[in-house]
Amino acid sequence: MREAPRDSNLPVTILSMGSRFERIPSQEMDSADCDQLTTLSAAQAAFLEVRDIPFAAQYQLFYSDERLRTKNGQGCTQKAYHLQRLFTSLDLPTELCRVRFRWSAVLERLPGVPDQLLMAAAAIEPRWHVFLSVRFSSGAITVDPTWDAGLRHMGFSVNARLEPPNDMTLAVPPEDFYVDNPAGCLPATGPPLPMESPQATHSSFVRHKHYYVFVLRFNRWLEEGRMSAATGLSR
Repeated sequence: MREAPRDSNLPVTILSMGSRFERIPSQEMDSADCDQLTTLSAAQAAFLEVRDIPFAAQYQLFYSDERLRTKNGQGCTQKAYHLQRLFTSLDLPTELCRVRFRWSAVLERLPGVPDQLLMAAAAIEPRWHVFLSVRFSSGAITVDPTWDAGLRHMGFSVNARLEPPNDMTLAVPPEDFYVDNPAGCLPATGPPLPMESPQATHSSFVRHKHYYVFVLRFNRWLEEGRMSAATGLSR
């Protein structure tokens, strides 16, 4: 924090917020303004922390079977719940929302997607995408931490920064919104995870084998893309 030049008409304090500087009249700042700036700064840091957890599609029907869980990275639901907990600790009202989407619609917008992956995406049913609605002093905004920064060069719509009152871009093109309640959002505690017997899990796996194949190919493609970007930066 540094003082403004003496020839200014009004004493100001220059606050550093990432790469941005905001000039705020010192005599007009009160404790509420300071609290809001502190909360926003903490929320921005929390968003970046969760956003840059590597994304990985999840075998959502198989959480009860450790062998089938994705080991590296988190899906949109896990990242949204994680960020919700951080925002709640900052006393920011936060709701989980979701939309239906098709993976084929996501991949069709990206360059260089392998044909096998496009075919695998076309064979699966619509899925749910989970994101957040967060209320700041300026109003509620859409917050979506799904795609990590390592995927930007692959054409994914990576959200760069939390800047109320601006909505973030949804990670997927939505088909329709989930409206189980008036807010169109999920309960704060989240949906229960199914605990199935090995026989039932195997039956579900067989019924959803197309999604299993897609998740394997998609996550492998993401990892190859991140490795390619890292290799290019190190040269």
